Amino acid sequence: MKKKPLTLGPLEMELLGLFEDNRELSVRDVQAELRSRNNELAYTTVMTVLGRLYDKNLLNRRKAGRQYIYFQAQETPTTGKSFLNQVSHALFHNQRLKPILSLLEEDESLTEQELLELKKQVELKIQKMKKSEK
Repeated sequence: MKKKPLTLGPLEMELLGLFEDNRELSVRDVQAELRSRNNELAYTTVMTVLGRLYDKNLLNRRKAGRQYIYFQAQETPTTGKSFLNQVSHALFHNQRLKPILSLLEEDESLTEQELLELKKQVELKIQKMKKSEK
């Protein structure tokens, strides 16, 4: 049976964004963070969305008393993919260049220094690939 592609809705993406830098958050923590951004969601709504992200192997959780503490899934046994790879796949499927190209096309705030750093990283990656082919 073919596994269906991982998809994420806007609220799931917003909640995933709260878990950057290896933050660990309870449902109440997430709800408070959203409230500080003028997004009032019911406790049960936040709990449901975090549960779905857990089911999709994008978040892990551990029991702390009567609540769960959620955190980023680094690599899951079922997919072998990192958190970032899973999200990227969910958003862009097999169009791996799409996020990079959209950043270049639509983000006018990128500085020349940032673009040069991107160029440097691409060149280093190409050199590394060439070395591994030998």
